[in-house]
Amino acid sequence: MGWIKKNDSLPIFAGSPPVAEGLLTQRAILCLIDKEYPPYATTLPPIPSIYIYDAAQLQGDIYLSDGDIKNQIEINRFNSILGGK
Repeated sequence: MGWIKKNDSLPIFAGSPPVAEGLLTQRAILCLIDKEYPPYATTLPPIPSIYIYDAAQLQGDIYLSDGDIKNQIEINRFNSILGGK
């Protein structure tokens, strides 16, 4: 949990893999058909507010992101590639 707070980043993993796979599959399909932006889909936040339970430390906490996009340079690069289609 300390790594998540320090980096304000969250790996794509869920305690329920079918839920994570379902979300990623839907978003991947939206990307493939070029519908991942409004009005077809909402923009995903950099990291959602989430309850995190650390089984190794036997503690949990609600984590609230500051909402800033940490990899804005990569997002801009990706968007410029999309613009060149």
